[in-house]
Amino acid sequence: MKDVKVTVYSAVGRSVDELTWCSSVNRMKALSWHKGYLFCYETKLLEKWRELLVTDVCIAKAPYKQTIEVKGEGMPTTFIPVTKASACEIEILNKGLKLLGKGKP
Repeated sequence: MKDVKVTVYSAVGRSVDELTWCSSVNRMKALSWHKGYLFCYETKLLEKWRELLVTDVCIAKAPYKQTIEVKGEGMPTTFIPVTKASACEIEILNKGLKLLGKGKP
């Protein structure tokens, strides 16, 4: 991500249950994972300025699994796939962890 500037504005530590529930309700297609951290994020790309704005990143400590089961009252059980993080997503995670005062994984 040398050519695109990544800016993270907000990071929140969550439990795995909170993170997966929120992701499911917000119809996220997948979660990302890197070195013991499960995370999701909301972004906006400003192509003209080659900048990726990350409005929120939610992070939970978790071992890697290919899918995570999500259960909730009044909602059918569903599964969310988990992908290993791309280079850009690792940068998002690292900046989110820095905001949380945890440094890099």
